[in-house]
Amino acid sequence: MTALLVISALLLIASGGIKLRVGARTGLGVPPLSLVELLAGVGIAASALTGDPTVESGFRLVLGGVALVLVSSVHMGMKLAAGRRERDDSEGVRLFKYVKYLSPQTPKDAPPQLL
Repeated sequence: MTALLVISALLLIASGGIKLRVGARTGLGVPPLSLVELLAGVGIAASALTGDPTVESGFRLVLGGVALVLVSSVHMGMKLAAGRRERDDSEGVRLFKYVKYLSPQTPKDAPPQLL
């Protein structure tokens, strides 16, 4: 059971670290669930290495860790999708203004000129 707890602790630590890095690189700030993941990973690793947990308590810790990774991943994915959507919308507006600026301006009442 100790090996399973150590593996789940490493999963939590790696997942939390990756999400912290992504949050810093994309400008989302520090995701709080990633910090919880890191602390949970350290706590599970400490509990696994300091004593011999029972099968029942170990199962609860692993299940809670996996649920935390799942919830944190969904939350981070939603934040990234919202940021991507905002960026795409602003790029579309900027492109529209740029094309409108470059297009020749003709008076509305002037008839089209034939060559």
